[in-house]
Amino acid sequence: MNNECIHEVGWRVHIKIFWWFTKYVFVCSNCGDVNYSPTIKGFPRLTMKMDKNRRKIIVNRIKTPDGTILTSHSVHDYKTHMDANGKEYMVDGGHDYLRRTVHDDDPYEELSVYGDEPFEMIRKELTWGTYGKMGDQPLTFIILQDMRDAHLRAIIRQKQGAGWFRDFMKKELIYRIENDIVVRDLTPDGDSTGE
Repeated sequence: MNNECIHEVGWRVHIKIFWWFTKYVFVCSNCGDVNYSPTIKGFPRLTMKMDKNRRKIIVNRIKTPDGTILTSHSVHDYKTHMDANGKEYMVDGGHDYLRRTVHDDDPYEELSVYGDEPFEMIRKELTWGTYGKMGDQPLTFIILQDMRDAHLRAIIRQKQGAGWFRDFMKKELIYRIENDIVVRDLTPDGDSTGE
């Protein structure tokens, strides 16, 4: 907890989950600390520190000691892995927060990418989930730099997904124009279509 801040200004929210569980949350508008307490008095326990800079999470990813990559693509996309060392590792939070299982004696490697990184890195890491053109395929994730030009324009035009994601798609289209890059559909024999 920030000892210099006395948490006088902020928001109090009452959360009721089922009939027997009540919780109050206080978010300090001065320092960004979040406090959870079973009663409104005191807010004694600090359980989460908010990012004061509010850096946008582009990729929420870790590498476990045995080399397994775990990526959380959305808010409740909870992924676990039983590592070769016998310990379980977890990621969660997608683009909204970083949640991890921590083993101090066998740490994971943090591979997350933020929105203030160079765009050349973001375009190689940011992924879009798709079920295919007709929506009848299994969910796959496409890296921004590999998305078809027509697909990017359709998503922007139809205002699909989050606004911050579409902003990166617009940057990608500008980047392609500036660098003379075109990404089109491929026919079964590997030739590009005339989109």
